[in-house]
Amino acid sequence: MTFAPSKTLALSNFAAFSSFSQASRSWFLSAFPEGPTPVQEQAWAAIGRGENALVVAPTGSGKTLAAFFSAIDRLGRRSAEDRRGKGVQVLYVSPLKALAADVERNLRRPLAGVEQAARDLQETGETRATPGAAFELPRTTVGMRTGDTPAKERRRLRVNPPDILITTPESLYLMLTSEARKTLGAVSTVIVDEIHSLAGSKRGTHLALSLERLDAMLEEPAQRIGLSATVSPARTVADFLGGSRPVTIIEADSAANPDVAVSVPVDDMAAIPPASVAGQMVVSMWPHIERAILDHVLKHRTTVVFVNSRGVCERLTAHLNEEYANRFGGEAAIAKSHHGSVSKDQRLTVENELKSGSLRCVVATSSLELGIDMGSIDLVLQVAPPLSVASGLQRIGRANHAVGGRPRGAIYPVERTHLVDAAVAAEGMRTGAIENTELVTNALDVLAQQTVAAVSVEETPADRWFETVRRAAPYAALPRESFDSVLELLSGAYACADLADFSPRIVWDREAGVVRARPGAQRLAVSFSGTIPDRGMFPVVLPEGAEEAGRRRVGELDEEMVYESRVGDVVTLGTSSWQIREITNDRVVVDPVSGRSSRLPFWRGEGPGRSASTGAAKGAFLREAAASLEHTSVQSAASSAVSSLRPACGSGKISGSGTERASNRVSGSNAHREPRFCASFLSRLESAGLDENARESLLSLLREQLAATGAIPSDETLVLERCRDENDSWRFILHSTMGRRVHEPWAIAIRERIRRFANIKPQVVASDDGVVFQLPATIGRPPGAELVVFDADDLRHTVTSQIGGTALFAARFRECAARALLTPSSRPGRRTPLWLQRLRAGQLLEASRQFRNFPVSVEAARECLQDVYDLPALTGLMERIETQSVRIVEVETPSPSPFARPLLFGYTGAFLYQEDLPRAEQRAHMLSLDPEAIASLMGDGGVGQILDESVIAEVDAELQRLAPGRRVRRDAEAVADLLRLLGPLTVEDIAARSVQARDDAPPAQEEEDSATREEAGRSLQADEEEPGQEGNSGFLRVGESSVGDGQEEGEDRPQLETVHGLLEELAQSRRVLAVRLGGRECWAGAEDAPTLKLALGVDVPEWAAEPGGSLRTSAVSRSPLEDLLLRYTRTRARVTAADAASEFGIGRATAAGALESLAASGSLMRIDDAHWMETSVFTRVRNRSLARARAAIQPVCPAALHRLIIERAGLVEPAGGIGALAEAISLLEGVWLPASLWESVVFPARVADYDPAMLDELIAAGEVVWQARTSGGSLPMDADSSRIGGGKRSRTNGGAGIKIAFFPTDSPLAPVVGAAFSIGEGIEGGWKGLWKLVCEGAATSHSFEPVRVSIQPRGSAAPRKRRVTSRRSRRHTAFVTAKTLRQDALGLSLGDSAPKQQSGAWLRQSSPGEGPVNMHEPIENAIARTTWHRLSPPQVSAEEAALAMVESIFDRYGVISRDIALAAGVPGGLASLAPILRRMEDAGAILRGTFIRGLGPVQYAERETVDALRSFADSEDDVDRRATGKSDVGVRAGVKEGEAKRQVIEESAAVVLNLKDPACLLGRGVPWPTPILPSQIGERPAATPSDRSPDPSRRQGATVVFVDGEPVLYAPENMKALISYTSEIAVFRAALRALAELLGRAALRDPGAAARKRTVVESVNGVSALDRAMGDALAEAGLSHDPKGMRFAVGP
Repeated sequence: MTFAPSKTLALSNFAAFSSFSQASRSWFLSAFPEGPTPVQEQAWAAIGRGENALVVAPTGSGKTLAAFFSAIDRLGRRSAEDRRGKGVQVLYVSPLKALAADVERNLRRPLAGVEQAARDLQETGETRATPGAAFELPRTTVGMRTGDTPAKERRRLRVNPPDILITTPESLYLMLTSEARKTLGAVSTVIVDEIHSLAGSKRGTHLALSLERLDAMLEEPAQRIGLSATVSPARTVADFLGGSRPVTIIEADSAANPDVAVSVPVDDMAAIPPASVAGQMVVSMWPHIERAILDHVLKHRTTVVFVNSRGVCERLTAHLNEEYANRFGGEAAIAKSHHGSVSKDQRLTVENELKSGSLRCVVATSSLELGIDMGSIDLVLQVAPPLSVASGLQRIGRANHAVGGRPRGAIYPVERTHLVDAAVAAEGMRTGAIENTELVTNALDVLAQQTVAAVSVEETPADRWFETVRRAAPYAALPRESFDSVLELLSGAYACADLADFSPRIVWDREAGVVRARPGAQRLAVSFSGTIPDRGMFPVVLPEGAEEAGRRRVGELDEEMVYESRVGDVVTLGTSSWQIREITNDRVVVDPVSGRSSRLPFWRGEGPGRSASTGAAKGAFLREAAASLEHTSVQSAASSAVSSLRPACGSGKISGSGTERASNRVSGSNAHREPRFCASFLSRLESAGLDENARESLLSLLREQLAATGAIPSDETLVLERCRDENDSWRFILHSTMGRRVHEPWAIAIRERIRRFANIKPQVVASDDGVVFQLPATIGRPPGAELVVFDADDLRHTVTSQIGGTALFAARFRECAARALLTPSSRPGRRTPLWLQRLRAGQLLEASRQFRNFPVSVEAARECLQDVYDLPALTGLMERIETQSVRIVEVETPSPSPFARPLLFGYTGAFLYQEDLPRAEQRAHMLSLDPEAIASLMGDGGVGQILDESVIAEVDAELQRLAPGRRVRRDAEAVADLLRLLGPLTVEDIAARSVQARDDAPPAQEEEDSATREEAGRSLQADEEEPGQEGNSGFLRVGESSVGDGQEEGEDRPQLETVHGLLEELAQSRRVLAVRLGGRECWAGAEDAPTLKLALGVDVPEWAAEPGGSLRTSAVSRSPLEDLLLRYTRTRARVTAADAASEFGIGRATAAGALESLAASGSLMRIDDAHWMETSVFTRVRNRSLARARAAIQPVCPAALHRLIIERAGLVEPAGGIGALAEAISLLEGVWLPASLWESVVFPARVADYDPAMLDELIAAGEVVWQARTSGGSLPMDADSSRIGGGKRSRTNGGAGIKIAFFPTDSPLAPVVGAAFSIGEGIEGGWKGLWKLVCEGAATSHSFEPVRVSIQPRGSAAPRKRRVTSRRSRRHTAFVTAKTLRQDALGLSLGDSAPKQQSGAWLRQSSPGEGPVNMHEPIENAIARTTWHRLSPPQVSAEEAALAMVESIFDRYGVISRDIALAAGVPGGLASLAPILRRMEDAGAILRGTFIRGLGPVQYAERETVDALRSFADSEDDVDRRATGKSDVGVRAGVKEGEAKRQVIEESAAVVLNLKDPACLLGRGVPWPTPILPSQIGERPAATPSDRSPDPSRRQGATVVFVDGEPVLYAPENMKALISYTSEIAVFRAALRALAELLGRAALRDPGAAARKRTVVESVNGVSALDRAMGDALAEAGLSHDPKGMRFAVGP
């Protein structure tokens, strides 16, 4: 390419640009015809003057090119003499390795372009035509050194240093601490890119010292250039860049002004419309957001979607691809994920596809946030608000990343409260209101590391090193005392017996004033460098003895989560909930608490939380929003709140702070007045980019919050909200916008105050939007603001004194000690295990407590209080409260306010929205929320979906006094009480609700409203205690009856007469009266007469209108009809308008209007489109439904898993035909089994009419491929025999050395079938060489016949001729020959136990009519006449192979656990599948939890599988077994014993499995149950087997009988000693009959063997079969008597 000299651009307008060489200008103007940008011109001017410069400009404005271009030009001007041996001259420091690689690639273009331009100019003779033309052909070299650079490349860089070196802060430190430092002696320019990401962290502090060390070794300090798009304040970052030297700040004249929108894809986030997902309707924002995102992706060229967590990244990617496939079909992915857990190679692949434009969408976390050039991205979408304004600008800056480009993007809030954060972030991004950067000052651990590194390369005077350190901005105010304490620490001055193991790192010669390194210091400084914390995972385990050995491990928790957790917290791993029992230095001990609501710190997102400055911005936005309400509306709301002010705990002022106590109750016309926002605020929201839906949803949210609490939290207003939860405890929600860094230390102080004064340990949870804690109802009058307001000094002292005992401090101490090189690994270059790091750091911490100012302890405390927490901001807040600059508004609400719900239920709500969650977990998590939260999450008319229908029926019967044990005595007083409680009833209704009077019958007076009101709150603890314990609620167990219930049948007329008599008696005393309602003759209590008359116009006697019966006035304004309907709803589980209209004889519209009015007053709630439920009744139904739901998500028994496996394998009723065989092979792909088992056990059990020809047909058709391997890696051969696998073999162990696996040819696991070949085609060793290839898995054939032949009984050499032959052997020759032929046909082996023919040869009948052949020959013949094919490994990646393996195991077993992975033969077990399982879990494809009891706490399954397992365990017997721990088949709750036996036989089919069958997991993860005999067998229950009872090991030929998935009977191969596992005689007999049928089928296949062999049962569980009771039981099952025991009567 030829470059024009200078185009027509006027160079006079660009003085700095004109100073460049002609070649540089030519290339630049060819690449950028518009010329340099103002920022580039200003930067070049400052760089040209030799000044340090901080360039602050929007992304895509050419900052990086400006910094490099001047360096490239300067390097090109050098003479050949100057270039020789100089070393690195330009050092580029990148915070990310990926960014460094990207910059290295991007530099190739200007370097090559300038070189080409110089060559073109030389050819045209124009090199000196313009100023600055002294330019030789450049030979500028570029190198890159990061943590991934191989050792060979590092050596090359050291020997031949490049002109420009691209590196990271950590690699720069390593170079300065090694021989490579010599290559940096000529550095003249240092460029620090994305400096904002370094300045405010310890990594930046570490870099600042490295730069000062670099300057100290140079003749003159290098010029420093910092680049960033998001810096505030610029002066702070400039000081960080320059240290003690001045820095010129170059800022763009105008901000980037990104086009940011806040989009809400639904009309109202408070009423999310249901969306169809996977065939079911889901009320969630996610489907709407996903579809909106896909619409954007399809409309744009390339889109990047940013999210705040890795789990959401994977899940959103999967859902986008699913939605794309649903719309357009096919399997192509439109989106891929990019985050830290994705492998490096895969991330690189995604980046390349994105740059090339072949990938339409990438879903990423912060991994793509910084200035990596991602090509032609034209849109950025952010799901949930960005973590900060700076982060948002960096992310949206990826769009239109070019000079002059305007970034475009949108933010999608997920929750209603996200609207506020999204509006603040969008407004801040548009105006450039970036968060302030604060330097990490005086970090002593970093100083210690750099000190060891500096003195390890050369002896250094202490004073000079102190001056060098002080030149770095973070250490500009470092006291000499602190500096000396670090030197004392490193030199061993803190000496004691406890610190003897921590040897000194340096020698501090105080007399000479120098510091020198001890031996090994340099290696230590290089091996354990950097500031990035080595954080890992805490193992989560069950307590000792809770599970079997090796199965205690539940999972892992991130260290950050452990720091934030407390003992008693409930966390969720997968779908299972666990309560923390203990947190130690190396593990978290938990107990299972299925169905409990959990709080997961993961949902807080990445990073330490919102900063105080960001919180102040959000607070200011909310304050201005509240102030924008029109004056009339504000006055109305305020007056209603002030009118309800009440004093509490003394005065309303606390320590001089502005504290208001208000009620949220709004009365009168103001209750329905909606505050309006002024036009200026609405215009502000529109300018911030909020679309119409977002604006309306935000305004609605603010109105609702104002109505609920009377105030909106802001930077000048804190709201302390309290309400009761479902257990009547007090929940306190402190609303604050100051962020989690302020709220975390506040929570520590609140927790300590409650502990001191209430003597309890409360759970206090801090988040970005407030603090939540709970107090029991027993505290009496709840406290107020005095609980959260502190004196600033007292607060500082409390937090400081408490921080030392926290897990956070211990973790930070460990990290600081590691940075200070005090806890190195004993194996340099290898990472010390985290548990060992914690152990050593714990020892150091304990030893250091004896020293007052141990430097590491001081630094850990500083890091906790300043970097993690923001204690100064918190104390400043307390001071503003004291001066009444900030007020606290107290409010008591009946339910959590809109702002409070995300704090209480945010994680649960987001978790249950995922449509791939099992139904039981969805119901349990949803029911754990408050009713209002349920209603808001489910939408209008959706609450009823999660309530248990059987619970509704039970509660309705209880409320209506129809349930057993709830009926009243049949006497006058009880009838009067019944009418008072339930309202008007007919005579028949009263009779149905009463029983004959007895002394022990429960009187109605004693139950009264506690059954409806009191039980709905405090008394419902009985419903919460244990699932299934319904006796507490007044129900009797099934099969029991209440007192007098049995006398009701057949006695209707006497009962009615008795009731009528009682009513007449009450009527004479004027306590009841007869009325007509809805066309029915009813009786009502006298106190209801005025209400009935006013509400319904019912005629009542004159005496009922007397003052004694006058209508009582209610404190709440309700109409008489509403009073009647309220009692009607309180005495029924749910009602409809039609029911109410029919009950009272009114119109349906009238009834509906009254129900709506009651709902508006909070007395009722709508649970679906037609039904209403009274609130206390709803709480009662909800609590009991929750108990049922929690019981439903308990791990199921292993029988359910076996039922699932047996059903999937088709073992109950095997199908026939070749299709059934194909299905079986597909399900068993990749399963390695001994060759003899496939056609003798596995295939016949799954294919009713299996024939070997079926298998050969599938193989010959190319649909199935088989592969062989040997147990020991190669197959043994006899030198004198053509039989393979010599040695002795039992009859059922033929071919034990050979294992075969079958694969569908289209399986990713299948080997690749190559070209056909035969024995003579280059195969060494003839047929034996070929067979060796087969046994190595390198060859296969188009038939399975060679394998069948190879596993036949081997022949032997002709024995010495016997002179005496036994007649008995001759007599049995015919039987032996017949047996051999049968076994050969079935592919079985007799082994050496069979009699041998005198000729030494076996006879084989290969086909009808064919004579006997020599048995030495068939293997060679079979190999010779078969077509063979080469096999090569599958052409798939390791990840694809692991995914295929996982899917295969899921198809076969449904669940993957440690034991199942081993049973499936997975190389490396579960650990090898863990990465792909975690990816699948993140994507929502599978779930993790404890689904099967006894398989360990870590299990993975698909949602449909979990639901299927629970459906197998949904019958009453399984629920009872889970509740009681029993596992016996035949137990039926509430069913008579005889009926249970018949149900087991009729409903459950017995299945006999060989223990080697892949479908049998007994002994391979599923433990054997305890042997037990049926109780009906005499007086020998034999709960414990005798010593003669055999061991149920996985012996060859052994079988087990399953009934309903339960192992019932174990039978060894010879059937002599059976083991029973059932106490039910009917099930025992069914199992015996199944064994008899198995033997009968075998007899049909081999009549000769059946005629010769007697199968005799000699004992069962060690009890002799000749025992009378045992013999009778066996005889009833069809066995016959035999001298040795009981014989199966099979065969002829």
